[in-house]
Amino acid sequence: MLKKLIKISSAIIMITALFIVSSITVSAAAQMTPHGTARWASATATINTSNNSAKYQKIWNKAVKAWNRTGVFEFTLTSDSSAQINASTNTGLGGSFTGMTYITTGSDGYMQSVTSELNPQTLDVYDYSTSERVNVAEHELGHAIGLLHNPNRASVMFAANRYYSIQKVDTQSVQQLYATQMDRVSMRNKKILFRDPVNVK
Repeated sequence: MLKKLIKISSAIIMITALFIVSSITVSAAAQMTPHGTARWASATATINTSNNSAKYQKIWNKAVKAWNRTGVFEFTLTSDSSAQINASTNTGLGGSFTGMTYITTGSDGYMQSVTSELNPQTLDVYDYSTSERVNVAEHELGHAIGLLHNPNRASVMFAANRYYSIQKVDTQSVQQLYATQMDRVSMRNKKILFRDPVNVK
């Protein structure tokens, strides 16, 4: 009788443990990055990174390559000032921000032009490594594609992202955004601004 009770108790403990582990796994899973309704007409855009120091042009170009490797969006590098996206640096963004992205939509409801900027001053003050700066650049390009902030830290689109490169939750959102028929009427002639705060170690 005692052996039977021990077996039953052990079974209950195992089931409870499995339930707890399953619950933790589900709650820990990052939710898909939210996206807005502003996007390009297709999942491609030209980008100019040439208006930077050699150091920051390399950082932006690494971020471009990272997004291109995902296969969900294609950036085409150009030195043309009329590129759809201009990526540069700006030390005047304020000490609290590592980057900003400014989006303008046209009369057709699609994105017309985007300016993405990194703040070298803040990145230096808070000792961001080169790979962390690339992560911030990937974040800004995520906005340039049409992504919003993800409240989960395990996403390149976490507002104060420092440590994560592009994740599956980010690429899934891009795929969904560009597969969706957007409400272009409500997005005509809009100006959208994203400010991205520093992440203090």
